[in-house]
Order: sequence, then C-alpha cells, then structure tokens
Amino acid sequence: MSDFWLIWCIALGIWYMSILAYVVHMRKHLKLVSNDQFLKEINEKKWCLYVLQCSDGTYYTGITTDVVRRLNEHNTSSKGAKYTKPRRPARLVYWVDYEDRSTAQKAEYKFKQLTRKQKEKIIDEVS
Repeated sequence: MSDFWLIWCIALGIWYMSILAYVVHMRKHLKLVSNDQFLKEINEKKWCLYVLQCSDGTYYTGITTDVVRRLNEHNTSSKGAKYTKPRRPARLVYWVDYEDRSTAQKAEYKFKQLTRKQKEKIIDEVS
C-alpha cells in the first residue's frame, strides 16, 4: 500500500511541475509579465479574514488565502470547521484582505472579541 502512495505522490508532483512549467512558459511567451515577477506573484499569498453566517444565524470567523475554496470546504467537505458542519449551509457575509498571515490573525482575534452587535454593524457597513 505504501508503494501506491509513493507512486501517486510522485505522479502528482510531476503533474504539478509540468503545469507550473507550462504556465511560466506561456507567461514568458505572451510577455504578460516577466518570469521573475510571475514567480513572485505565486509566492505572495494574500491572506483574507472572512466571516460566514451559518444556517442557524451564528457567525464563523477564519482566515485563508483562498476564500472560495475555504467556503466550499465549509459547505461540502470534511475539511471545513467542526463548528460549521452541523450548521450548513454557510454563506460568506464579510471579508477583507491583508498583506500577511500575522496581520490577518491579529485582525481575526480582534474581530472575535467583538460583540454580536458590533460584528453586525461592521458587516452591514459593507453590504
């Protein structure tokens, strides 16, 4: 069984590298951006604080680099938070981008310290 997973991981790695090489090639070929700039963009992940409203009306707050993927995980897969599983479906009601993970985590902590009314006021301001 371990040979299967080793081969699968190697195949997945080769596939990923071939896709990345193709994208880099096409970027260079089309001269959209330089190769260095493109690689820098790949490595620069923007962090996002997001707030979901669960089906029971409660809020769930988290951070991620991909809000769409994370929302899908909360609503459909086992990778979502334990809190949101019995409260599906959850809908995205608020998000804000941050430059790095540390800043996003600090913002998440501050947001979680707010009362429900304060959270609702922030969410309603952007709606």
